[in-house]
Amino acid sequence: MSLPTLTSSEGPTVKSWPHRLLRDVPTLTPYPSKKVTRQYHNQLIACQWQDGRTLRTSLLANKWETPYVPMVDLSNGTASQLKLRPQDVASEVTLVAYHSANQEVAGEALHDDQYSSTGVEIAVQDIPSSDENPQFDDLPGLPKTVEYFYYFTIENERFRKAFGSFMMPKITSALQLTSQVKPPPSDFLGVNVGFTSGSLVFVGLSEWQIPDESFLSGQFRDSQYLGDPGTGSGYRWTPDWDKGFMYALDGVFLITAFTEAIADKFVKDLEAAFKDSIEMTVLVKCKLRPTPHDQSNHFGYRGGMSNPQIRGATFETAAQPEIRYPGSSIIPMGTIVMGYDGDEDKYSRPDWAKDGTFMVTRHLNILAPEFDAFLLDHGPKVCPDLPAQTAADKLGARLFGRWKDGTPTELSPDKPDPSISSSEKRINNFTFDLSIHQRRCPYAAHMRKSNPRNDSDTIEDFSHEIRRQGISFGSEVTRNERKGNTTNDFRGTHFVCYASSIVRGFKYHQCVQCNDSMFPSGKDITPGMDPIVGQTDEDKGVLRFMTGTNPADEQRVMIFPDRFVNSRGGGYFFNPSISTLRNYVAKK
Repeated sequence: MSLPTLTSSEGPTVKSWPHRLLRDVPTLTPYPSKKVTRQYHNQLIACQWQDGRTLRTSLLANKWETPYVPMVDLSNGTASQLKLRPQDVASEVTLVAYHSANQEVAGEALHDDQYSSTGVEIAVQDIPSSDENPQFDDLPGLPKTVEYFYYFTIENERFRKAFGSFMMPKITSALQLTSQVKPPPSDFLGVNVGFTSGSLVFVGLSEWQIPDESFLSGQFRDSQYLGDPGTGSGYRWTPDWDKGFMYALDGVFLITAFTEAIADKFVKDLEAAFKDSIEMTVLVKCKLRPTPHDQSNHFGYRGGMSNPQIRGATFETAAQPEIRYPGSSIIPMGTIVMGYDGDEDKYSRPDWAKDGTFMVTRHLNILAPEFDAFLLDHGPKVCPDLPAQTAADKLGARLFGRWKDGTPTELSPDKPDPSISSSEKRINNFTFDLSIHQRRCPYAAHMRKSNPRNDSDTIEDFSHEIRRQGISFGSEVTRNERKGNTTNDFRGTHFVCYASSIVRGFKYHQCVQCNDSMFPSGKDITPGMDPIVGQTDEDKGVLRFMTGTNPADEQRVMIFPDRFVNSRGGGYFFNPSISTLRNYVAKK
């Protein structure tokens, strides 16, 4: 597997396609620079290449305020890809970049030296091969209605033999699904596996060869810095987790299916095959909420539209030709998968780590009745001119950054808009108007904290991006719980995310974006913490807060004396590639 490269230049021009012959790169799809489009620039890429004896030139341009839409060839106004005819000799492609902050200067008018860009970055991206591809619930994600998380410890060497004979043939590659146009059959079964740092030595690998501070220490130890409740400090720290997560976990099997019966049967078969070589520590059974709430969490808010996208993996495939929800950032493969552009450690990775990824799981208990009671109590104080429930709904929308149907408050600040929520092309396709501050969406709103879009100093840095694949667990909120404003049954979200670095990805996301009251930075007022998943030490009198809940008084501070989400456990895992599972983990 060849490593892709990222080439930079201190000027507008990049010559040659790095380490590639034109016969290996049949298409070129330029996207507007994420860094530049934060400021809403028009952009143009002039492409020149030798086609046999003919020198050809094409101009590709973006549209104003469309930062994640492919640039279009000006010669026909529709093509988003530059077709390069295969040839047997190496040849150069010259790319020259232009941009302007003047909306009136667009298209061919940009093709002038006065609009030359000061620097260019070109990424060449490979897609994993069929026999060395990732195995994890992402890119684009395993089909499911139910998903089980079977956490275990390895008890003896017989684990590897059982893994090779029983589990290896059943491991599922999500990338295989990208070529399938037809939906999977009703008896579909998806199986993945991840290992903690302490268990890698038992399966023939070394955790020290994929150094990541958080992975090496584990989430149990890291939980103090994530903000989880607990007692003690330092190495005496003990998180307030459920018993099953208090063990030194070795691994987890992810099992996806369309029925609980299929998943339950597989668990029985798994335990019969592995016998005494593993011991289950906890089995988390998850499933989508009933229709029409299957895309919503137990708070009732729709999500799952803003995951970053990867060309050739999550879109521009046979199964998904276009981005389903335009507006998401487009990131390099290596941000998620080790060994590709975007993986800052790609050159130091051992061969067995390539095509692998880090997986983070978090067992999050949701207190929905208490959240609804908070909204009904404080909503009328924020919006006294509205009926009580309407005021509560508006406050909830400002805390999440979306109305329950998914309508962003940035696009519709006063009420949900069915014309937006029903449109896959509109519901996620927006950026924040930085000139109006928090009038439409608070800086600390959950959606804005989790995905600041154009409102971040690190907007050009893809290293902090993660892809989420969480799923709900537990029963629906009962009438008695709503009436008493108290959670009686355990329910929530089993959060799952993937990235090639836990420190740069998930930990940055939780500790900086969600927990840091100064994020996003550069504001004339303190934004506050994420009101939903932001964590602090309430036991020591440090309470969560945010500004911007009242659009008429953006500086007013709202304090949250209690958590609405409690972490009850989780883990950090390395998900090896299928070839690594076959060649290292599975004992013949």
